[in-house]
Amino acid sequence: MRKQLMTLAAVTFAAAAPLVLASAGTAAAAENVINWSAQQGDATASGTRWTEKSASGVTWLVAKGELVNASPGCVSMKISETHDFLSKTTTVATQCGPGTSPVGYRAPRRQLMSYIDLYLCEGDQDTRDCKRAKETR
Repeated sequence: MRKQLMTLAAVTFAAAAPLVLASAGTAAAAENVINWSAQQGDATASGTRWTEKSASGVTWLVAKGELVNASPGCVSMKISETHDFLSKTTTVATQCGPGTSPVGYRAPRRQLMSYIDLYLCEGDQDTRDCKRAKETR
């Protein structure tokens, strides 16, 4: 799966443009918000992702949304964070059985070429069957 995620990250990089954001006073400002959604079996997930620049100059990679499971099994939402072609994957939400879980992620952007991809996966720990979220601007 790591090899697949690294390959997908490289493909995503070729298609993704950096998001440019402005700061508004002391609050962080988000622009160019991208909607995302994914379906895996009886589970769905959707939300938004963006970058934001704080007044202190730190740029953040942010994703928020909701994971909904209608089946008795477990599903997980994973985020693959890529910096200069090196990626790491983090589980940000898991829902076992019918119900809803919030999806939330916030991390500092470490390199100029930093971005995130979202994946909806079957299972909670052994998550081999993952579907990449579709994005729309």
